[in-house]
Amino acid sequence: MRWIPIIGMLAALTATAADRRDEPVSIRADHIEINERTGYALYRGHVRLQQGDVTIRAERLEAWQRDGKTQRALASGRPASFYQAPATPSDEATGFTAARIDYHVRQRIVHATGNAEASRGQDRFQATTLRYEIEPRRLFAGGQGDGRASATLHPKDAKAAP
Repeated sequence: MRWIPIIGMLAALTATAADRRDEPVSIRADHIEINERTGYALYRGHVRLQQGDVTIRAERLEAWQRDGKTQRALASGRPASFYQAPATPSDEATGFTAARIDYHVRQRIVHATGNAEASRGQDRFQATTLRYEIEPRRLFAGGQGDGRASATLHPKDAKAAP
């Protein structure tokens, strides 16, 4: 698998990773099954996960809890989507779509696989697999076999540069 690191493309978030990771996770769906003994939950139909500035939408979401806190959420759909709202008015939103989105809540890491696409403002990324580290704002794109990763990057407005 080839990986293309794309560093520094994502604007700064105002809250620290520790602040975000301690925010509650809210999940809504048409159907919910929870096994309190194992900490496993299955959500089906119009699923929406929200944690602070992060929203995941899917047709199906599996979630694992430990000590009353969501550790991981695995979303699948047609496609599943991930959205991170802008932290400031001058910031840009980050979004993903993929066949599967695996969100590691405590680490604030997202793995998107299967026709994965990401966007940040006008910039676009496509790959078999994308990995996004919410803090420190890193995106990795990888192709498998003969597949390649691609990026379309637009110049930033010169007036907006520091």
